[in-house]
Amino acid sequence: YVILSGSVEVFQELKLPIRVSDKGAFVREMSAGHLFGAVSMLWVRRRTESVYVSEKGKAVFGRLSRKIFQNVVVRNEMMERERREDCLRTSSMLETLSDEQISQIADVLQKKCYKAGEVVVRQGEPGNEFY
Repeated sequence: YVILSGSVEVFQELKLPIRVSDKGAFVREMSAGHLFGAVSMLWVRRRTESVYVSEKGKAVFGRLSRKIFQNVVVRNEMMERERREDCLRTSSMLETLSDEQISQIADVLQKKCYKAGEVVVRQGEPGNEFY
């Protein structure tokens, strides 16, 4: 779930003889922009916490099913892989490689982001990888 507006309170039932409240022990409050339920959805596990709409007022949620989430992720990964392959095909150094070899390289590329002015490679360092 994505909290689109409002806020929720998260509680967890304790395995103690003393109850903190009818809802269990308060864990945290979450507001618009936060997600919950992803771990249970992704790994098909039982919920480990209960989520209640805050006493402050109503809340609106966006719900995403496991099947749709997986389809979106797979589709995104396929598009990202195609972008990497297209980029690799423009390199004259790799022009003799087959489509299968380009695909294999695209599959193992590791994405790394740099901040403005950050060193990518430094003169004198061993060349253990290429960019």
